[in-house]
Amino acid sequence: MKNNKSPGYDGICYEHIKYGGVQLLVHLCLLFNFMIVHSFVPADFCFGMIVPLLKDKHGDASRLDRYRGITLSSTVSKLFESVLVAIFGNSLQSSELQFGFKKKSSCCHALFTFNESVKYFMNNGGRVHCVALDASKAFDKVLHYGLFDKMLSRGVPLMFVKILIYWYSHLETAILWNSVLGESFKVFSGVRQGGILSPYLFALYINHLIDGVKKSSYGMHIGSVFIGCILYADDILLLSESCTGLQHMVDICAKYGRTWDMCFNSSKSYCITFGGFCSTSTPVRLNNVELKRVPKLKSWVIIFVKGRVKLIQHK
Repeated sequence: MKNNKSPGYDGICYEHIKYGGVQLLVHLCLLFNFMIVHSFVPADFCFGMIVPLLKDKHGDASRLDRYRGITLSSTVSKLFESVLVAIFGNSLQSSELQFGFKKKSSCCHALFTFNESVKYFMNNGGRVHCVALDASKAFDKVLHYGLFDKMLSRGVPLMFVKILIYWYSHLETAILWNSVLGESFKVFSGVRQGGILSPYLFALYINHLIDGVKKSSYGMHIGSVFIGCILYADDILLLSESCTGLQHMVDICAKYGRTWDMCFNSSKSYCITFGGFCSTSTPVRLNNVELKRVPKLKSWVIIFVKGRVKLIQHK
């Protein structure tokens, strides 16, 4: 818990908890235990304030697309989420091909996996066909009851799922503008922005996409190891030795998106071929839209160029 962080609607900061003394910790422990037993969270845990921040101070402040919303939630609710992660975290493990939201795993590990896989095939005279899929606002479009269904099918403890069902069915938020809080409204989809549990829940939600692509038998393999689908959070790279196989993988992702309300943006998804040029007579389509084939692909703060991976400095 870092100091000088913005409090939620209740005005409680991390400093209140850190320096509140032993008695406060005892009461929080009792409260959290009762919440877990009774599958209940207070109303303040369900409420969040959205603070619109201007992306570019020199841009047109009258345009809505110039803002991004930051949600401020209860500090105590984040502490409770940390407790839930400590208790139930083992049941929320995602695929080894998801490199986000894990300890001792970062974007560098995803890049290393991608780079070494491409070099392996190119050094053996092969090609690698790649599609970078852009999932539009994926975190905000998670279907709550779809998430609960996936958790139950995964064998996540029912006690934990019941807490989340109550919590997510009572989510409300309001917009804070010029120190004036607007009228609150219900939240029916998405994981809680800034929540400690949210990355784990999203990784579990999208994990079935990895399983579906893996079971299709399409995509790259090195020996018996499947390496055809690499994820870092909601950034998805599909890798195949053929354009036909790549198209089947894209179709699987598109079907998953239609089923679970995950929209893949055709205009921001691209194709690239490493180790040679792929004939334009075999285009790759996403939802009947032909994906643009590019000579280089910017993603994950790097540039993928035909035949090599060039690191660039993050701005």
